[in-house]
Amino acid sequence: MVHIVTGVPYYLDEATWWGVEVFELKKQLETARQKGITVRALFFINPGNPNAQVLTEENQRDIVEFCKKEGRVLLVDEINNVTRIPPDFYWNFSKSMIK
Repeated sequence: MVHIVTGVPYYLDEATWWGVEVFELKKQLETARQKGITVRALFFINPGNPNAQVLTEENQRDIVEFCKKEGRVLLVDEINNVTRIPPDFYWNFSKSMIK
């Protein structure tokens, strides 16, 4: 069985060092629904590439809660945190999911 995947972009806010606002995710989800697109998952790269921005703990928790509320799978690529970011500086999504 072949599944067609359609990307639904979300806005990264430069004013919050490339953070993601939940109201923006809601807006994009609703726009996708209106176009007949079923969003099943959200995907984040954290730290971001190529600028190595790190989503804040609060921003990550907001995203986790949004995915729970909307019943969406959260996929996160955090491989660069091991090699680039000092451990005392970095907060990863798995910590946000546990608390």
